[in-house]
Amino acid sequence: QVVGRSGPRAFFWTEAGGMVDIGGGEATDVNNAGQVVGHEANAFLWTRAGGRIDLGTLAGDEYSAAYAVSETGQVVGESYRGSSSHAFSWTQAGGMVDLGTLGGSYSSAIGVNEAGHVIGYSYTSGDTAVHAFSWTHAGGMIDLGTLGGSNSGANALNGAGQVVGSSSTVGDAATHAFL
Repeated sequence: QVVGRSGPRAFFWTEAGGMVDIGGGEATDVNNAGQVVGHEANAFLWTRAGGRIDLGTLAGDEYSAAYAVSETGQVVGESYRGSSSHAFSWTQAGGMVDLGTLGGSYSSAIGVNEAGHVIGYSYTSGDTAVHAFSWTHAGGMIDLGTLGGSNSGANALNGAGQVVGSSSTVGDAATHAFL
């Protein structure tokens, strides 16, 4: 299964079915069940059986974008308001939930596993640095820190909750991968 954008339209592709137009915007992720997420004016979830569902925004926000969907159908992304943004998690049962920030004005969730463990990045207090975060329902948002520099970002996680990403080193002299 492949998802993406062709011109101004989101698509879902399979070898058996070819390319299917799923509406305007961009499709960003798909799970093994064929649930597709993405964004146009707002974050959306699309399935062959149910079509496209607008996931809305966090209260008062202007628009949202979905970046990942787990095998259980949990969707993560960010919801925008002016110059700020907050990471969100969405489930069919609970709707859209604000995951907060690491003290700054911006956060974005970019990955989620089957256990509901979410990863992403957030500005820290004063918006002076960006750090990778890990979020769980039980523990909330946790700053993953850096490799001695000022910035880091999480890129992916597995079913065991191991997170990979990149971080600046001491003095922001270089960027290295982390686990």
